[in-house]
Amino acid sequence: MHPIHTAQQPVDRRGDTTYYNPKPKEKFDVDNSKLYRIRGTAGGDKINYDGPTKANTAAMPTVKILLQSVVSDAAEWMTLDITDFYLMTLLPRPEYIRIPLKFLSQKVIARHGL
Repeated sequence: MHPIHTAQQPVDRRGDTTYYNPKPKEKFDVDNSKLYRIRGTAGGDKINYDGPTKANTAAMPTVKILLQSVVSDAAEWMTLDITDFYLMTLLPRPEYIRIPLKFLSQKVIARHGL
């Protein structure tokens, strides 16, 4: 992901530009200090992407059979959290999002010459 000026965006893709949707989140540090984070997402209702846009999950009957098998066989169970699994995945073509400067720190603005 890198910033570009509007003039650098292909004219035929300008209608596909979506908006920035900030999502505030509170987390706790290792010493139980509260951290405030802003995680930005792309406005999904405006994205014009032809590829797959969802991750399939297991149907409820499949999950119930699996859990019943674990309990019945006294098996061990492990699960993983794959948050951000698709983060920075290469796309077949560029997608565009407009982020207002008010959402960027002075450090980011200076680094990218915005």
